[in-house]
Amino acid sequence: MPPKLGKQGEQIALRYLLRTRHQILEYNWASKLGEVDLIAVRDHSLIIVEVKTRTDLSEYRFPAHAAVDDEKQRRLRMLAQRYQAQHRGRLRGLAVRTVRFDVIAVIIEGPFTSSRPADGN
Repeated sequence: MPPKLGKQGEQIALRYLLRTRHQILEYNWASKLGEVDLIAVRDHSLIIVEVKTRTDLSEYRFPAHAAVDDEKQRRLRMLAQRYQAQHRGRLRGLAVRTVRFDVIAVIIEGPFTSSRPADGN
Protein backbone atom coordinates (compact mmCIF):
# COMPACT_ATOMS: atom_id res chain seq x y z
CA MET A 1 0.00 0.00 0.00
CA PRO A 2 1.38 3.43 -0.86
CA PRO A 3 2.29 5.43 2.26
CA LYS A 4 -0.11 8.24 1.28
CA LEU A 5 -3.00 5.79 1.20
CA GLY A 6 -2.18 4.54 4.70
CA LYS A 7 -1.92 8.07 6.10
CA GLN A 8 -5.19 9.01 4.40
CA GLY A 9 -6.85 6.02 6.05
CA GLU A 10 -5.46 6.99 9.46
CA GLN A 11 -6.83 10.52 9.08
CA ILE A 12 -10.27 9.15 8.14
CA ALA A 13 -10.19 6.79 11.14
CA LEU A 14 -9.16 9.69 13.39
CA ARG A 15 -12.13 11.75 12.22
CA TYR A 16 -14.43 8.74 12.72
CA LEU A 17 -13.23 8.29 16.31
CA LEU A 18 -13.66 11.99 17.08
CA ARG A 19 -17.14 11.94 15.56
CA THR A 20 -18.05 8.98 17.79
CA ARG A 21 -16.87 10.80 20.93
CA HIS A 22 -13.55 9.10 21.54
CA GLN A 23 -10.86 11.12 23.27
CA ILE A 24 -7.69 10.77 21.18
CA LEU A 25 -4.57 10.39 23.29
CA GLU A 26 -2.02 9.56 20.59
CA TYR A 27 -1.63 9.51 16.83
CA ASN A 28 1.13 7.23 15.49
CA TRP A 29 2.56 6.56 18.95
CA ALA A 30 5.91 4.79 18.66
CA SER A 31 8.29 2.93 20.91
CA LYS A 32 11.22 0.58 20.30
CA LEU A 33 8.68 -2.24 19.87
CA GLY A 34 6.76 -0.60 17.05
CA GLU A 35 3.94 1.83 16.40
CA VAL A 36 0.26 2.14 17.27
CA ASP A 37 -1.84 4.02 14.73
CA LEU A 38 -4.22 5.59 17.26
CA ILE A 39 -4.72 5.43 21.00
CA ALA A 40 -8.03 6.63 22.38
CA VAL A 41 -10.19 6.56 25.48
CA ARG A 42 -13.94 6.10 25.69
CA ASP A 43 -16.17 4.86 28.50
CA HIS A 44 -13.19 4.17 30.77
CA SER A 45 -11.52 1.94 28.15
CA LEU A 46 -8.09 2.47 26.68
CA ILE A 47 -8.48 1.65 22.99
CA ILE A 48 -5.52 0.57 20.91
CA VAL A 49 -6.49 1.11 17.27
CA GLU A 50 -4.95 -0.49 14.21
CA VAL A 51 -6.07 1.13 10.96
CA LYS A 52 -6.12 -0.91 7.76
CA THR A 53 -6.77 0.96 4.54
CA ARG A 54 -7.82 -0.91 1.43
CA THR A 55 -8.97 -0.05 -2.03
CA ASP A 56 -12.30 -1.43 -3.15
CA LEU A 57 -10.77 -4.41 -4.98
CA SER A 58 -8.25 -5.44 -2.34
CA GLU A 59 -10.90 -5.57 0.41
CA TYR A 60 -12.64 -8.49 -1.26
CA ARG A 61 -9.47 -10.53 -1.75
CA PHE A 62 -7.93 -9.83 1.65
CA PRO A 63 -10.14 -8.30 4.36
CA ALA A 64 -8.49 -5.65 6.51
CA HIS A 65 -8.95 -7.48 9.79
CA ALA A 66 -7.12 -10.53 8.37
CA ALA A 67 -3.95 -8.41 8.20
CA VAL A 68 -3.87 -8.29 12.00
CA ASP A 69 -2.44 -11.76 12.45
CA ASP A 70 -1.28 -13.43 15.68
CA GLU A 71 2.14 -11.76 15.53
CA LYS A 72 0.63 -8.30 15.02
CA GLN A 73 -1.82 -8.93 17.90
CA ARG A 74 1.07 -9.98 20.16
CA ARG A 75 2.99 -6.84 19.26
CA LEU A 76 -0.05 -4.63 19.89
CA ARG A 77 -0.50 -6.21 23.34
CA MET A 78 3.15 -5.49 24.16
CA LEU A 79 2.80 -1.92 22.90
CA ALA A 80 -0.33 -1.44 25.00
CA GLN A 81 1.51 -2.65 28.10
CA ARG A 82 4.39 -0.30 27.39
CA TYR A 83 2.02 2.63 26.85
CA GLN A 84 0.19 1.87 30.09
CA ALA A 85 3.48 1.70 32.00
CA GLN A 86 4.70 5.02 30.58
CA HIS A 87 1.39 6.85 31.08
CA ARG A 88 0.13 5.33 34.33
CA GLY A 89 -0.71 8.66 35.96
CA ARG A 90 -2.50 10.06 32.93
CA LEU A 91 -4.58 6.89 32.54
CA ARG A 92 -5.44 6.88 36.23
CA GLY A 93 -6.64 10.47 35.87
CA LEU A 94 -8.87 9.37 32.99
CA ALA A 95 -10.26 6.52 35.14
CA VAL A 96 -9.24 3.90 32.59
CA ARG A 97 -10.31 0.45 33.77
CA THR A 98 -10.04 -1.77 30.68
CA VAL A 99 -8.02 -2.11 27.50
CA ARG A 100 -9.59 -2.84 24.14
CA PHE A 101 -8.05 -3.53 20.74
CA ASP A 102 -9.92 -2.31 17.67
CA VAL A 103 -9.26 -2.64 13.96
CA ILE A 104 -10.77 0.06 11.79
CA ALA A 105 -11.09 -0.77 8.12
CA VAL A 106 -11.05 2.18 5.76
CA ILE A 107 -12.23 1.28 2.27
CA ILE A 108 -11.41 3.77 -0.47
CA GLU A 109 -13.68 3.34 -3.47
CA GLY A 110 -12.94 5.89 -6.14
CA PRO A 111 -14.26 9.25 -4.93
CA PHE A 112 -16.14 7.60 -2.03
CA THR A 113 -14.58 6.61 1.26
CA SER A 114 -16.09 4.77 4.19
CA SER A 115 -14.79 3.72 7.57
CA ARG A 116 -16.22 1.07 9.83
CA PRO A 117 -15.12 -1.31 12.55
CA ALA A 118 -13.53 -4.33 10.89
CA ASP A 119 -16.25 -6.67 12.15
CA GLY A 120 -18.71 -4.77 9.97
CA ASN A 121 -20.84 -3.39 12.82
